[in-house]
Amino acid sequence: MPTKKELLEKMTVKELKQMARNKDLSGYSTKNKSGLVEMIKDNYLKKEIKAWPKLEKETLKKVEEAPKKLTEPSKPAFTMDPAGIAMAVLIVAILLLYIYVSLPG
Repeated sequence: MPTKKELLEKMTVKELKQMARNKDLSGYSTKNKSGLVEMIKDNYLKKEIKAWPKLEKETLKKVEEAPKKLTEPSKPAFTMDPAGIAMAVLIVAILLLYIYVSLPG
């Protein structure tokens, strides 16, 4: 059964820094990998470390996709070209003329 340190050493520096950030640990940004491992080992339970990769990969994926969703131009639900608009105006005009002609008097 791997120790906390062994589990942490398999992680990337990016993952370790994210773990430190999530626990609001100070000074993590200047530490190298071994320093991060020691810092996190002292502040995380083994079960938290084991669960981290699954949870973090899902979260990172969502975070990476979020800006794309915000910056993509939205597509209108309905569009009509100028010829289609002209045709619609013509149909409305014909209907109004028909109603006007059909009125008594």
